[in-house]
Amino acid sequence: MFLNFNSVVKLSLGLGCLVNLAGADHTAPVSTKTLESMMAEMEDLAFELRDEAERVYQQRCMHLDDCPKKNYDDCNTRYPSMSCMGGDTAKIEACGECDSLFDYTISNVVLPNSIVDDYNSIPNTPYDNSPVETICSTRMMDDWFIDTMDKLRDPDHADYKKFGEMDPQYFFGTADGIFRFYPARHWDNCEGNYDPRRRPWYVSAASGPRDVVIVLDKSGSMDNTEGYMELAKEAAYVILDGLTIGDHFTIVAFSTQAERPSFINQGLIRATSENKEKAKEWIGELDAGGTTNFLAAFESVQSAFVASNLSEKSSNCHKAVLFLTDGVMNSDISEWELYNLIGDIRTGYGPIIFTYSLGTNADTTILKNIACQNNGLWALIPDGKDLARYMSSYYKLFASGLSDAANENFLSWVEPYAYATGGTMGTTVSVPAFDNSGAAPRFIGVVGVDFTVEAMESAAGSSYAEVLEELVSKSTAICPSLNLDSCTLESLRLEDAMRATEHTMTGHGSVEPLHFVGPGGGAGGQGWCNSNFNYGCSNWNENYDCASSSEYYDIDLWHNYEEKDKNYPSRTCCSPGSLEPALPSDTCAVENRDLAATIIGGFCFFMLSLFCWKKRKGNQPKETAKVQHMASGTTNQRSVQPVAQAVSQPVAQAAAPAAAPAFNAQQQQMMLQQQQQQQQMMMQQQQQQQLAQQQQAAAMQPQMMQQQMMQQQQMMQQQQMMQPQMMQQQMTQMQQPQVQLSGNLVNGLQGFDTTGDGRVNMYGQAVDTTGDGQINGYAVDTTGDGFPDKMIPAPGR
Repeated sequence: MFLNFNSVVKLSLGLGCLVNLAGADHTAPVSTKTLESMMAEMEDLAFELRDEAERVYQQRCMHLDDCPKKNYDDCNTRYPSMSCMGGDTAKIEACGECDSLFDYTISNVVLPNSIVDDYNSIPNTPYDNSPVETICSTRMMDDWFIDTMDKLRDPDHADYKKFGEMDPQYFFGTADGIFRFYPARHWDNCEGNYDPRRRPWYVSAASGPRDVVIVLDKSGSMDNTEGYMELAKEAAYVILDGLTIGDHFTIVAFSTQAERPSFINQGLIRATSENKEKAKEWIGELDAGGTTNFLAAFESVQSAFVASNLSEKSSNCHKAVLFLTDGVMNSDISEWELYNLIGDIRTGYGPIIFTYSLGTNADTTILKNIACQNNGLWALIPDGKDLARYMSSYYKLFASGLSDAANENFLSWVEPYAYATGGTMGTTVSVPAFDNSGAAPRFIGVVGVDFTVEAMESAAGSSYAEVLEELVSKSTAICPSLNLDSCTLESLRLEDAMRATEHTMTGHGSVEPLHFVGPGGGAGGQGWCNSNFNYGCSNWNENYDCASSSEYYDIDLWHNYEEKDKNYPSRTCCSPGSLEPALPSDTCAVENRDLAATIIGGFCFFMLSLFCWKKRKGNQPKETAKVQHMASGTTNQRSVQPVAQAVSQPVAQAAAPAAAPAFNAQQQQMMLQQQQQQQQMMMQQQQQQQLAQQQQAAAMQPQMMQQQMMQQQQMMQQQQMMQPQMMQQQMTQMQQPQVQLSGNLVNGLQGFDTTGDGRVNMYGQAVDTTGDGQINGYAVDTTGDGFPDKMIPAPGR
């Protein structure tokens, strides 16, 4: 009944949050599909989306004038026509029993922090012109999104519920970091740490199945004030996160000697979620120390490939070695000995080698030569730059080789994962997209379509194990050809170097984009390995930017900022049954919570009243109350008025007439009846208030309020059944015999005969110090000075 509306969902957003077709009166057709045929239809849908992404890229300069104030982001903007969707896959923990909002009339955009200009006065604005153009051009994909989804939701269309009861979600992650997805919905993660280029669905589609060896320097120089060791570990984590079940991997850590994880005992291991987590634990325990032995590192790489080949533990596709160091190779090792060893590895197993020089003291000459001689890329990462972003972008080289006709139908499936919105398992089919209009192919991003495993199971009549087996088979079935001629490779090296130079001159942001550099470590004219590089085959002879950076700098891309600084439930939760267009309701979770709180709060108030009533001793004078407080050690005795001394006075001659202590039976009965009447009135008032609230809310939310009224009636019936029992228990307790000593009242204090001689010899007050409704002692005046000074127990206690 209570709603956990303040809880937060995990940094990673479930991209495949799928929507139940709430309110549909039609039944899905009985499926006669096999799992294989259904996945083939899903793949066709992904190819159609790829074609649309490539089409709008060609027209990217046509929509700039119509772009300002036309886009919607993931956290700040209010969407124009939202629907309040129910169903298990649309449930969000932060919304409790409420539903969540989707907008089927638009897509929206997520930007990673790495491309956002921190100094621009307009929020969430990219520092570079390329992301701005991408946001503007990809907005044109909305027509395709809407038309395709309408077919799946139209009962009269042949594609109605083609993929079961749940709709897929479509998205496009671009090469410059923009992530556009449909249908639009707000995200709980507004920290800007989602970058599609690091996700498995993206990297696998951009590169195909891989054998990846991550080589990390752990020499003593890595333990420095710049935190190199931790940066290296974080980079390795990001690379591992980008691997899928179609990939195999291992890790080599080197200093004076080299080592690999003991659990990877057959060279390489499949990149399942479990294996990747075990590898992260191993990396996390590495400590820096020792020298920088490049030769030992590559000997371990060679050993891993040999063992993998013998055990047949491999993706049987492309291989990559990612080598990171912050230092210079040990002087006792010959460069030619190292080059010969790497040549043997290249000849025997064919890996592409990527090298990374971390910081100002790292070797540049040897590492650049290794990359250039092995069809790889070399990057110099200055201090303070994002090492993880540099190393995790190795896939760009593989992506550039997938653009030819031989790879036109290449795609990737990823291992099932749990959506953050409720634990539903889903998977993604993704396809790379290219621009082939220039001198060299340009990789522009990856499109993806999400499906729940449940939908695949039900629509094709398959079990989870069968779905998983088919996904593994799909992930390894195709090894794309990798045709990288010298022009394509050199163009790729130059492209990012030129992009880095452009940003250095014109950019306004605080984060530089990824760039690989060539001979001499520079950009611009030295961004290649071949000194005879032909500029004629480079894309940079063509102008890919639609306008200058200064023209983009003041563009306000976003339609509004109505949701800015609001928490996640206030942006995405909605009351069930809300009419379209629905609005977020930050009170929808509170409404349900308050109904329960009203009922239970009334019951708690009822119990508190009973407790206070038991503590009361009637209309006692102030002196009596003070005596009771004195019994617990809190009385200020100077506030008690003096009492006439009558220690020797006979009971029959006492100044005041005889009276019963505390309560007599008649008073008890009257007070009990009064209490019952007050509580009945209180309950009636609460019922009237609650019914009035329900009637008012029922006009807008009939179905929900009907359930709530039934729950409230059940609660009230339980309270009414409990009330007579509680009253009877209290009456029984109060009617138990009380210890009553005969005596008289003098100034509010009762006289007691504690010696049995028939004479009053003490004055005081009967007290209940335990709160159980029974007298258990007496506060008495033993000195005759008029002040109670002693507690004596009641007889039999």
